[in-house]
Amino acid sequence: MKRLVSWIVVIGITILISIMLFMTGKLHKVMLNNGKKGDKNIMEVVEYSIDKSPFKKIKALKKSVVEVKGISHIITVRFENENGEKMEITEKFKAKIGERENIDISKIVNNENDWLKYTKEKR
Repeated sequence: MKRLVSWIVVIGITILISIMLFMTGKLHKVMLNNGKKGDKNIMEVVEYSIDKSPFKKIKALKKSVVEVKGISHIITVRFENENGEKMEITEKFKAKIGERENIDISKIVNNENDWLKYTKEKR
């Protein structure tokens, strides 16, 4: 009986570890867009970095896709305001399994709260 219980515990721990590794190691697609037609106060060029990767530029009304690994992430946005001062904003977000993260950079720049939306990922 002891041997059966120990095997069940070992198999249970193995299954838990494999589920945790699957959740944290899966690639997630993050869609980035810099505003939509008709939006006001869109910056012409904005630089972004996700999880301390090198900064990339995104122009107004353009989209970009980034693949990230893990659950918790940080996005940093750099831009020049109307006065010519360089500004930098850092926000945190979480990736969800089976869902795609849509980040609107123009809303981050304008300090709006609804800059992150989740949509079901099509497979």
